[in-house]
Amino acid sequence: MQLLLVNDVYLLEPRADGTGGLARVATLVRGLRRAQPNTLFVLAGDTLSPSLLSTLFRGRQMVEAWNLLELDAATFGNHEFDWGPAVLRERILESRFLWLSANVLDRHTRRPFGGAWPWLARDLGGVRVGMVGLTCPRPSTPRIPDPRSPSRCRGRPRGPPSRRWARWICAWR
Repeated sequence: MQLLLVNDVYLLEPRADGTGGLARVATLVRGLRRAQPNTLFVLAGDTLSPSLLSTLFRGRQMVEAWNLLELDAATFGNHEFDWGPAVLRERILESRFLWLSANVLDRHTRRPFGGAWPWLARDLGGVRVGMVGLTCPRPSTPRIPDPRSPSRCRGRPRGPPSRRWARWICAWR
């Protein structure tokens, strides 16, 4: 089995020096999946923002791209909250991949935010693989303000989720 992990991918186009870009990622992912069909392709957050296109589309362009690349799962980074909770819920609904979050919880239901799953379990080539989605409590970079909407997502990860991990890991068996 093979695990492909990306994070902080928020640009569709290559950089000025010609490297990177989502087309390059797509080529690599398709080739690696062809060589090893038992592949889990995941995103560790920070994809909906910051970029010029994200300012215009609020991350919708990235969800559409990940849908085309058949991403298996993603978790929240701090930039997923740049446009507030309502926009993030829209992006989650547009996604054809799972969003994972064990420690970003809805204030009212205390369940993973936006209908995310706390964990993922898959059988890949006879191996049972489990993954928990976690978000760091404090962002390392400031959020980009949205001039069109002053509302902010106030929900942040609360405390260590280790007790929840234990319960979910036992559920994988």
